[in-house]
Amino acid sequence: MALLIETPVSASHALVDFISAEEYLLRERSLPKAEKHEYLNGKIIKMGRSGKNHSLITGNVIGEVYRFVKGKGYQAYVINMRVHNPLTNSYCYPDVTVVKGQSLLKDKEFDNLLNPVLIVEVLSKSTEAYDREDKFAACQSILSLQEYILVSGEEVRVEYFRKRTASQWEKQLFTQPTETLSLLNGDAPVTLSGVYQGVNL
Repeated sequence: MALLIETPVSASHALVDFISAEEYLLRERSLPKAEKHEYLNGKIIKMGRSGKNHSLITGNVIGEVYRFVKGKGYQAYVINMRVHNPLTNSYCYPDVTVVKGQSLLKDKEFDNLLNPVLIVEVLSKSTEAYDREDKFAACQSILSLQEYILVSGEEVRVEYFRKRTASQWEKQLFTQPTETLSLLNGDAPVTLSGVYQGVNL
């Protein structure tokens, strides 16, 4: 059953200790690739290290999506590609990001993607509240974004959000391995069994 939710006016957790986006990018680009930080409301958010389940699920999702969209004009990225939303002046590293057509990038560094149509986040205890609330709120106003997926790393549970209007998203919950997520307007019919293949829960 689908549930419509309204886009929050602002993220539920206020973040302080402001720095500029320019300072953030300079700092982030100077760090080793393994160290990643997101930027929201002037605050740098340190990303936690991925556990076994998180890594397996992320690999499964990118593999399943790519299997269906290969040759259909999509580009798929894993966590190293940063996504920028100019409307909220935020930067994040989704676990999986998909673009339809040509990837639009912010500057000549080619590391800030502007036009995702699908974002997937694999949840962990340390980041779940942030991915579900502040990060989702910051991403919702990305004009190109149509789908936002939250995948549990501890149980078979996928929350699928699809944009219906500029301020309204439809939510569906999937909990059975036999269920199928019809991603990217049906171009990628991904099963939950494929998402959780090889994962011990």
